Amino acid sequence: MTFGEYFRDNKPDEHWGFVPEQRVHDIHILRGNVGAFSGDDRVNGDGALFVRFGDGAQTVALFLRFTTQSLHTDDVTGAA
Repeated sequence: MTFGEYFRDNKPDEHWGFVPEQRVHDIHILRGNVGAFSGDDRVNGDGALFVRFGDGAQTVALFLRFTTQSLHTDDVTGAA
């Protein structure tokens, strides 16, 4: 499962050439940004990727962040 922000896109993908129509983006941590992306900070809006193995007995969650994002963030604003 992928958790992120849903959006529609009716333009052909530059790399693959097909029209995906429905996409998910921001499947990464959305806090602790600095510089141009500091306006994207939010609390409780992080994306993630969940992978379920085999019969579903084990699920692994993958939370990604960019190296420019701070690990220490404000609990109210999500700012670094």
